[in-house]
Amino acid sequence: MHDGRTLVEARLERAMGQLVRPVQYAEGVPLVLSAWHVPGEPVPVDQAL
Repeated sequence: MHDGRTLVEARLERAMGQLVRPVQYAEGVPLVLSAWHVPGEPVPVDQAL
């Protein structure tokens, strides 16, 4: 039986190094949220916009 363990481990290590680790501790970005408490539904489109 063919053992592809070495190949699989190399692919996983490459994926971790190229995709996961660079963004694991990426710089944070401030998040601003706002909300509109709807007085009743359905809300007309012109009022919602």
